[in-house]
Amino acid sequence: MQDKSYNPYIEFYDENKISPVSQDISDFNKHMLRREQLYRYLGLPAMAFADKRVMEIGPGGGYNSLCLLEWGARLDLIEPNPTAQTELEALFNERHINPDRWSLYKMRIEEYIPDGLFDIVIAEGFLPGVINQQEIIERIAHLVKKGGVAAVTCLDEISRFFDSILRRAIGLYLIQQQQAVSFAEKVDLLSRAFAKHLASLKYSSRPIRDWAADNLLNPDIYSEQMSIEECLAYFGNDFEVLGTSPDFFCNTNWYKNIDYNGRESIIEQFRCKRHLLMMSGMEESVNEPATNRKLLDKCRKMKQLVKRWEDDPARMVVNEAISILEDINSNTGNIDKRVNQAIAEAITLFGDPDIDENKVAQAGSLGSAFGKTMYVSLTRRFTDKN
Repeated sequence: MQDKSYNPYIEFYDENKISPVSQDISDFNKHMLRREQLYRYLGLPAMAFADKRVMEIGPGGGYNSLCLLEWGARLDLIEPNPTAQTELEALFNERHINPDRWSLYKMRIEEYIPDGLFDIVIAEGFLPGVINQQEIIERIAHLVKKGGVAAVTCLDEISRFFDSILRRAIGLYLIQQQQAVSFAEKVDLLSRAFAKHLASLKYSSRPIRDWAADNLLNPDIYSEQMSIEECLAYFGNDFEVLGTSPDFFCNTNWYKNIDYNGRESIIEQFRCKRHLLMMSGMEESVNEPATNRKLLDKCRKMKQLVKRWEDDPARMVVNEAISILEDINSNTGNIDKRVNQAIAEAITLFGDPDIDENKVAQAGSLGSAFGKTMYVSLTRRFTDKN
């Protein structure tokens, strides 16, 4: 069993001296609009941050933190990655951010000793990839004031299938065939292969090298992921969902009916709709929960195969990978034909012993296949529910 103190992000980033989570802020107004829209979807308009005590866990180089400061927040930043710490301090100094408005704690959240509670706590991106999700969420829950808000990211193997499982498998095959050895060589090769894919995401704001390193080489994918269902269980009954992005949950409850179990309703709807997270741009539809569970299991099976392959590169698993993909393809016909087209292209790539970065780059259907991350905000009850 893996050590609960192991954090794949910290180990991977520190080993390679990277912080691959930068954002393109050359057009800062556009960056602000993106972040403002996300938080508005989560029930947090920009004015909700004004003069509020906000904690951001894992801010990386501080690119998103700039927006919180712009909206008037007072920030406590928890960042254990030395490379990110250096980038954040340099960015804030470059932008002449008043040092009285932010404090940087160079440690893990597990090591942080609070001197009070927070109006808003943000943990974006990393929770689905760490071993001790429940421990961290329990710490977050105890840091939020009554009536305050926690905002986190949720991902499962369906969400990450195209981004970090299937593309990782293709990347491994490409690395083997092209005999890339060093970390830099692998990042260069993967960046050339997948740059056109990432460019198909019209509103993508991450540099290709950061994306390639973080999505295709970071071992976080092999940790237990965390869907909104697990997230709600970890936060417990003191928290209720405030907002989500994407938002495919419907609440028709009369507000005076305080016996209504909104958490249970969200979980039931999620089980019927989680397939919508497999690819961006899907029309809303519902599946039987058992059907979606089978899809999740098949995506996990592919992830497990990729893990065995990465642990033992000499293992020949291409035929097994093709078999799993054919199985997934035969069971996703009712979801979206683009899913089938993208998987079919991946099968063709795996069947090509002469695969190179140009062939990967030209895979148009696969190139535009990206899953959806779910962002969730939860508010801590101000009034206890008997």
